[in-house]
Amino acid sequence: FCIVLTSMINKRAVCRRIYGAKDTLKDYTVCIFNPPSETLNPDIYYEQFKYYGEIVLVSIILNNGPLLEKLAEMKETEIKLEYLRRIGLDEDINTIGVIGTPFWKKILSCLGFKENIKVSLKKKLRQLKIEVSVLLQKKYSAVRVYITFNHQSKKKKCLKSCNGSDGENKVSGTKVL
Repeated sequence: FCIVLTSMINKRAVCRRIYGAKDTLKDYTVCIFNPPSETLNPDIYYEQFKYYGEIVLVSIILNNGPLLEKLAEMKETEIKLEYLRRIGLDEDINTIGVIGTPFWKKILSCLGFKENIKVSLKKKLRQLKIEVSVLLQKKYSAVRVYITFNHQSKKKKCLKSCNGSDGENKVSGTKVL
């Protein structure tokens, strides 16, 4: 019985040590919901929150999802073009009836690739560049701010000081979690 009890106590102690070692960024990070949308400079948040402890990182999340999606699509298209250049696929593949045409070109042609793939991708890339340039002209605003402290106790100090009983920030009315 003593061996079982000792084993259970040791297991709990080990579990507590393992759990304590599994800290993640959320254990050190304060999230500000609905920050002032025009405040895009991380230094401003750094100056406001450095009182609570050493800050490791300030991240400002913008409402620029469509821009990021277009940039990713543009990068993917550039990678495809580079791949085509490397394998030497520069000629027109619409050669289904020509004798001596490689089988893979006939298959691609049957699958609907009627125009030169490289030309098609270049058209797509030009269109994406136009769309990205338009999206870059748009003014984006902050939707969340994450402030990461160097220690969990600093996060707790910040939360205790910033939040009222209803979780609203005492100064600006923004929600701090």
